[in-house]
This record gives sequence, C-alpha cells and structure tokens, in this order.
Amino acid sequence: MSGKSRYLAILVVFLGIVSLAVGIAFVAQGQAKANYMKNAMREEQITLGLSESEIAEGNVVDSSGEALKAADTVREHRHTEGASIRPIPPI
Repeated sequence: MSGKSRYLAILVVFLGIVSLAVGIAFVAQGQAKANYMKNAMREEQITLGLSESEIAEGNVVDSSGEALKAADTVREHRHTEGASIRPIPPI
C-alpha cells in the first residue's frame, strides 16, 4: 500500500507543478495582450471621450476603461443618430 501512496503523492506534486506553470503562462499571456492593446490604441491616437485639456496635453485613449467609454459614445451615437437614417432597400 505504501508504494501506491508514494506514486499518488508524486503524481499530486507533479500536477501541482504543472498547474503552477500553466497559471504563470496564462498570467504572462494576459500581460502580453494588455501591452499589445495599449500599444495598438496609442498608435491609433484615439481621443474620443477625452476632454479638451487632456487632448491638449497629448493624452490618448490607451486603457480599457477609456476604450470602453469611447465605445459607449460611438454606440450611443449610432443608435440615436443612425435611427433617423432610412435603410437602403434591397435590390
């Protein structure tokens, strides 16, 4: 019985190490994605939703919160201003 217990203990430790490695990989992947998104948003130089003083300082939308605010503004405009436009009939 001690042989089975020993192999089971080794298996549990091994699975713990694998789980730790996978967790570290996921955190690294998430950080890489966040960095990529921040750099991509800075390249686009989006200023929608920022105040005039922030734009004058050279600030751009470069965080997920600011991007969500800009997306909400676009969505609101699309629903309010776009609703008055007649759709093009199909051919």
